[in-house]
Amino acid sequence: MVLLSEVCPKAWRNEDYLRIMDELSVLFRNKTFLLIGTGYTEEQYLDWPKTLLKCGAKNVEYLEVFQGYVDRFKGREFKVYLGDVIDIDSIFQDNSYDFVFWLHGPEHVVYEKWPTVFDKILKVVACGFLAAVPFGSYYDYQEEAHGNLYEKHIVKNISEEMIKELDVSYLVIGEKDGPASQILMWKLK
Repeated sequence: MVLLSEVCPKAWRNEDYLRIMDELSVLFRNKTFLLIGTGYTEEQYLDWPKTLLKCGAKNVEYLEVFQGYVDRFKGREFKVYLGDVIDIDSIFQDNSYDFVFWLHGPEHVVYEKWPTVFDKILKVVACGFLAAVPFGSYYDYQEEAHGNLYEKHIVKNISEEMIKELDVSYLVIGEKDGPASQILMWKLK
């Protein structure tokens, strides 16, 4: 079996992150995944699905809120559904996927909604979810991009204290306010 540390996108290669992902990757074999947000570039669209398939995932699909990105990747190898993660439980049935990955996405949603959105995500998965956010203020400048108003970071200067308030396991990666610093969160059923 291939571990995530062997194939994960280069931008995510951090010793602490890879250790956790390797522990979790044993759970990923023959599982289905829904990724929240396609990103704009080919690399963003392809990196995680290809990585998960190399680790033995059975199927990978996307939920994307911006019609322009849905159109951009329509008919490609990884299916893209149009919809907002805030409404995920009305888009997909209970246990539709084994896992949801929402990597660098929660910061695009008002912080007060995170617990509710995490609960809704847990309804549509059989196993659990992974989410990641920037740690600190390094990416606070991000605004609308590529005609997509959803690219804006609504939650700024994300701290470990904010994450402690949530009912999730987490790992702080890197120094606060650094270009590679992030907080990885997960919850398994």
